[in-house]
Amino acid sequence: MNADKVFKALADPTRRTLLDLLCKDNGQTLGQLCEHLDMARQSVTQHLGLLEDANLISTVRRGREKLHFINPVPLHEVYERWKVFEAITRPEIASRYWGHENVSDWKPGSRWQHVRANEARSVELVGEVVESTPPSRLVITWAAASQADNPDAYSRVTFDIVPYQDMVRLTVTHDELEPGSGMDTGIRQGWPIVLSSLKSLLETGKGLDVFAKPS
Repeated sequence: MNADKVFKALADPTRRTLLDLLCKDNGQTLGQLCEHLDMARQSVTQHLGLLEDANLISTVRRGREKLHFINPVPLHEVYERWKVFEAITRPEIASRYWGHENVSDWKPGSRWQHVRANEARSVELVGEVVESTPPSRLVITWAAASQADNPDAYSRVTFDIVPYQDMVRLTVTHDELEPGSGMDTGIRQGWPIVLSSLKSLLETGKGLDVFAKPS
């Protein structure tokens, strides 16, 4: 799968509409698809060509007609990565396995906050979005909220989300830390728990109790 072609194809609302139409009724002709769109047949043909080039649809000749069929495989791969990316970036999902909401518009240069998901709504971590390439990569800076004004307190976290066989692999890299610091010690204990809880949520629909004390 060429991820760049897939993301480019999915970026256009008309092409997403065409995929929706094929999801509802697979195997339609150009004429049938054009009935739902207010544009020239030539324009629809161009959109379909981009979808086919991205391997999101395939075509089969039936006499003089060409039937268009959706290809679910690359869509499934992208969807699985989106699920992981959104679990990190959508507050209402992060709270279900992390006990905190990650709050931002996730645009490069924007601030983000790690907010405790309780009545107090305390901000515990802050940082800046360095890079955001949904659904494949997110890079943020990271510091305790109490040290937000100290440039030396910030470390960096990189989330890489890639296809792996028939699954998705998430790699979290936390670097630019001061060795032996409180943050260094804390994240070594915290990340395995959080990532195990994320895995549980995605597989079972329920995260772990990340605040449970070790037995």
